[in-house]
Amino acid sequence: DIPGALDLIALLDRLRRVDARKADVLEWHVLGGVALVDIAQALEISSMTAKRDLRAARALLMLWTGAEQAQPAAGV
Repeated sequence: DIPGALDLIALLDRLRRVDARKADVLEWHVLGGVALVDIAQALEISSMTAKRDLRAARALLMLWTGAEQAQPAAGV
């Protein structure tokens, strides 16, 4: 839906201001379906760095949206 898409664009813009590479990794992988190994090669970083960037980007988006509060605690 359009409001959800606009929220995603705003979150990506915010992430890009914090860390442009993490925003690129998230955008290319999640929205573009590009494999992390290919992203790493394009950005001239290791695959592990791309994986860490993706994990960190997702964590920031969850933090900013409060999504981590909606998920049950581990072991529940």
